[in-house]
Amino acid sequence: MQTKLVVTPDNSGLRLDKFWALQLNSPGLSRAKISKWIKQGRAKINGQVCIKPNKQLNSWDEVELTIEEISGGHESVPGKLDIKYQDGELLVLNKPANTSVHPAPSDSDTTIVNYLLYQFPELETLDPERPGIVHRLDKDTTGLMLVGRSSRAVEVLSRDIANRELHKEYLAIVHGVPEQETGRINLPIGRDPGSRSRMKVLPEQGREALSYYSVLHVFPDKCFSLLRVKIITGRTHQIRVHLAHAGFPILGDSLYGSHKSTTLKKKHPPVAGLVQRQMLHSWKIGLNHPDTGRWMDFVQSVPKDFKRVLLQLQKTGLKVGVIGNHNSGKSILLENLKQRGIRVYQDKEAFCRNFDPGADGWEMFKRSIGDSYLTDSGNYLDKDRIISGMQASISFRQEVLAILKPLLDYWLRQIAQMYRKKKGVFAAEIPAFWGAVADLNKYFDILVFVYLPTTVEKKFRECSNENGPDIELALEDIFPTTQKLAKCSHLVVCSCSEHPEMERKSIALQNILLDIKRKRLNNFQKELSDYGVI
Repeated sequence: MQTKLVVTPDNSGLRLDKFWALQLNSPGLSRAKISKWIKQGRAKINGQVCIKPNKQLNSWDEVELTIEEISGGHESVPGKLDIKYQDGELLVLNKPANTSVHPAPSDSDTTIVNYLLYQFPELETLDPERPGIVHRLDKDTTGLMLVGRSSRAVEVLSRDIANRELHKEYLAIVHGVPEQETGRINLPIGRDPGSRSRMKVLPEQGREALSYYSVLHVFPDKCFSLLRVKIITGRTHQIRVHLAHAGFPILGDSLYGSHKSTTLKKKHPPVAGLVQRQMLHSWKIGLNHPDTGRWMDFVQSVPKDFKRVLLQLQKTGLKVGVIGNHNSGKSILLENLKQRGIRVYQDKEAFCRNFDPGADGWEMFKRSIGDSYLTDSGNYLDKDRIISGMQASISFRQEVLAILKPLLDYWLRQIAQMYRKKKGVFAAEIPAFWGAVADLNKYFDILVFVYLPTTVEKKFRECSNENGPDIELALEDIFPTTQKLAKCSHLVVCSCSEHPEMERKSIALQNILLDIKRKRLNNFQKELSDYGVI
């Protein structure tokens, strides 16, 4: 069909594609489609073919456009559909990323609807605008979605969704780790008044939205976690909005987690390079078949890009805390590991500098226990007096430990983050009494306790006592060695004074640590496979 018009002065200066969009003004015709026709040579200006949609028009130009017949529905376009199940009533699809479900002005003919109409043209008779579509996924969300192939199927599936009888479960990689392993988010959602493209938790104006989540896996650096999310309602962007509101935005979500993108690029560049969309996947669907009523379960493993991100997050370095009593041989063991190429941290004196005059620890002690525990000069902490007070009073000992805990937590966090971006093994020397004050498992993947035999330890203590009281020894005495072993160790190395023997033990320890690192990734992949994630 050919249409001819004359450009009036009030339309002078308009682009050719915009002019025709205004003149034709059809709900089934997008500006993108008009631009496509123009590029195909279907437009003329003053008798000359024009293939530039952005060509500006002048008053009294004579314009022509040859258009296809416009229907109320959508165009059928050949395209690939990953069909997981089909019968005469039902289709179960695995939707890829970067594919919209419905046509839109910016994406008019490369959508799931276009591909469905090409492969199943009878669907157009159900609903020209939503042919068989009973629910949808966001453009960059992957995974399972349902399509009804008959009016009855669409009616039954839509009713079951409304009655919350459809089981829908998703996988999401999120920033952070929820404090509770399971959680419920029951917060109404509505259109964000400040942005039409966003949804928002609106307690007063929003519609009911209910989601449940559980932590499936916490990644080694504890900056990210994999959640399984079950939605009871199906509001637009529900999972993305709920998780972002709870403080765990989905990795790669540019709409609701954009504030995390700079941090991701700075602190996790390998991960940032892999994430090109929100890491959200429609994992499981359970439904009553719309004809037979038989319950059906479907599970779809994650696509390749999602799997690559999972494995990259799991590949972070193995952080090892090497613990042991005073003079137990920790330093000798670490030196041997260092010579074998393992990165080590051996600067426990750096922590002691927290208690120099004016430093944070010094200020905290002074505020908490007063000037009476400073030396006569008033500048330094009186270690002798503090140790005596701890030995004489349990309450004073607890007060000292309460001062030490935040300092230790901060220091341990700094140590653990030093090699967060690395993929190898990193070992740090940790005084044993630190484990009595702080939870070392929060900062290290593996804890190695260097055990000193009692007879040897007694000799070291006698030598130390000759030089006056030692605060590290005093703090170690708070908990017996057996208790520290139970609380602060995954591996135990029995120390000795023979350097060749310690070298042999360091070789054995290195092999064990490297094997743990390999097995951790292999076990993770097996765990994901057992769950049906990959």
